[in-house]
Amino acid sequence: MLPKLHLCVCSQVNFSCPVLSVKCFIISVPPRFANISGNRTFYANGENELILTCRTDDSNPPANISWYINGQPVASTHLTTEEVGQYGGKQTSQILALKPTRDMDGHAVECRASNSGFRDNVAIDAIVLDLMCKCFSLRFGERKKML
Repeated sequence: MLPKLHLCVCSQVNFSCPVLSVKCFIISVPPRFANISGNRTFYANGENELILTCRTDDSNPPANISWYINGQPVASTHLTTEEVGQYGGKQTSQILALKPTRDMDGHAVECRASNSGFRDNVAIDAIVLDLMCKCFSLRFGERKKML
């Protein structure tokens, strides 16, 4: 259900004292879904930056976005942005920038979106990182830094 603006107009026509009353109601609704976009297959060397974006559909008030990796909260250094949606709702998005290493292969990255009106109603999307890394061979006695 999208946020809707309901307008009620009541009037009375009395020649001596006309009355007009207008009431406006704004309905609160949670985000129905969250969606993660970005490159899910990535060359991981600890230096390349992986950019993931979480977007929500319309909600009112605007959704708060939280990120998790393997169930642990992760802070995003990017601000949440809002775009005007239908009927006064807001579409929310936020970027998560990571510099994954090869040991993060298979980790679950999750985006959770909720708003203050509906704390128990959380929209969630998750992806699993498919990280590639450079393979090399070592000769006896050599040392190589592994990423």
